[in-house]
Amino acid sequence: MNKKQLLMDKNSTQYPNIPNLAITTTNLFFTSYTGEKKICKIPSINNYKEIKVIKKVKNTSFNEPIIFNKKKKESSIKTIRYINNDTGKTRHFTPVAQEWFNSIYTYNKNYIKSLPTADKKVLKLLKSYFNFFVNNKKLKTKRIANRYRKLSSNKVFVGKGDLKHTNEKVIITSYIYNAEQLYLKSWTIRLAEILFSPKKKLKKYILIDTINWKEVIVYNRHHTLKEFLNYPDHPTRDINFPDHPTWHKNICFRLFWKKYLKLIGHNKLVKEEKAAKKKLNGKKKKNYISIKDKAKSTFLQSFSVNKDPNNICENFFGHPLLQLVENKENTEKLLKFENDISSIKNLYDNFDRYMAIAKDSYEKIFRRFAYLLMINNVKFEKPFIRKLAYLVKNIYNKEVEFNLVNLYKMHLNSDIYTQSVSLKLRNRDNKLFKVLTRSLTKAKLPNVSRLSEKFYKDNKDEYLINKIRNSYINSMFSNNTSVDPLNSLLLGFFPSTNNLKIEVKKKSSIIKRSVSLYKYILRTLKHVKLAGVRVEAKGRLTRRFTAARSVFKVKWKGGLKNVDSSFKGLSAIMLRGDRKSNVEYSIVNSKNRNGAFGVKGWIGTK
Repeated sequence: MNKKQLLMDKNSTQYPNIPNLAITTTNLFFTSYTGEKKICKIPSINNYKEIKVIKKVKNTSFNEPIIFNKKKKESSIKTIRYINNDTGKTRHFTPVAQEWFNSIYTYNKNYIKSLPTADKKVLKLLKSYFNFFVNNKKLKTKRIANRYRKLSSNKVFVGKGDLKHTNEKVIITSYIYNAEQLYLKSWTIRLAEILFSPKKKLKKYILIDTINWKEVIVYNRHHTLKEFLNYPDHPTRDINFPDHPTWHKNICFRLFWKKYLKLIGHNKLVKEEKAAKKKLNGKKKKNYISIKDKAKSTFLQSFSVNKDPNNICENFFGHPLLQLVENKENTEKLLKFENDISSIKNLYDNFDRYMAIAKDSYEKIFRRFAYLLMINNVKFEKPFIRKLAYLVKNIYNKEVEFNLVNLYKMHLNSDIYTQSVSLKLRNRDNKLFKVLTRSLTKAKLPNVSRLSEKFYKDNKDEYLINKIRNSYINSMFSNNTSVDPLNSLLLGFFPSTNNLKIEVKKKSSIIKRSVSLYKYILRTLKHVKLAGVRVEAKGRLTRRFTAARSVFKVKWKGGLKNVDSSFKGLSAIMLRGDRKSNVEYSIVNSKNRNGAFGVKGWIGTK
């Protein structure tokens, strides 16, 4: 057998029966596409050594594809266990009740037909319940007309609620902005500081009235209750406080003078006084004493000397009263006048009773605001809410459960925000542009860099799904039955509640700060921060009483874009097919003397 034939024979791979076989190598080569140097390794039979064969081959002339001439990227070699972190952030899905206002599952199809009218009735009932007022007779104040009461902004604003229907009950979640409570609370705190704990020391100033050229005593603040009552144990007693003995006599005379004018008649006294002045001339006219001053001097003499009120009427006011007795029609008035004088005499003699009345009158405004604040708070208590739930139960024919969310800012709910703006626009004195701009000043947006939001990219390695995918599966299980394998795995990815820390970015460094569990959970929630507010007003909003063309004004603050979908490249869902999940929209129709107008409001979150 030839040696060359032995090497080139394909079937002859092993020669176990050939002893001490010596083989001489030959030059083997193969043609390549590029004509470069190639190395071919052939094992020798004797010593099993590698033999390198190098051969230069000229480039062959045929058409080559362009793709083979391009440079290829060198790919890094990865282990078999490694899985690329291709799972992104999960989308945020809003609640169904937020999208459709009603979440219901029922077997009766006819029950759904009555829901729109029932929801309108419930909303009207909630607005009327939270805005009921106390009778003016009980408060001892003037009656306010219903027109001005409706235009007042010091009331409870109720937004559209989210309703969840089950077979047994209806869960109503309504949003409330209690502007009346804020107004009453500010006034009660201010009056309490004036009456009980002032911040300044009392100082007295003496000024001169330029009209009458008399001295006028002025104080730098209001008197406290102790200072007004002139208690002897008060530290600042050296300042002249109200002289209650003289006030006591003057108040008693005022009460008497009102009753005396009713009995005799005001017009009659005015005519008598004019006739008496005409008879006098010169110095006598300047020194003329009025009928009221004469009555006051006689009143003080009579009430200080005589103890019996009947003797007072007969001795000092007998002449005009005897004329009234001659007419039989006025006898009842005279008897009533005598009873009034006896009550005034009792007040005149009892100084302690006067001081109690003075104290009540000085605290009257404070007590009124405290009483109204108490009624406002009682509306949200369980006994009153049960009465409201009973009325709503008759509308839905189910049990009712209320979830009342009290908002501290009106722009946190778009429906409440548009209601307040439309209420201000109903007043003709308010200008349209000022109302829109001032409504946006209350909305405070967080200080966030827009560039950081646009160019910020989430690290996919920090997501829980990607962390677990590249971890060893054996670490999830252990032979120890006392240890929960899932709990031990999650503790490796999430921190414990005792040692919660967040990263705070500063100009040049990142600082870790410890936080509570409540704040840590709030940071993970979606749509918590306010992104922007937009408001539109259109309609008959001119200040003139002519039906001019409709006015259209727009104001906004911040932006309504979804940060995840617009800047970060994350997918986001749409509500009802055309509404953004991070924007809340509402519209309110109203009217004024010129005609109708509408207000639209958008509130964006991130």
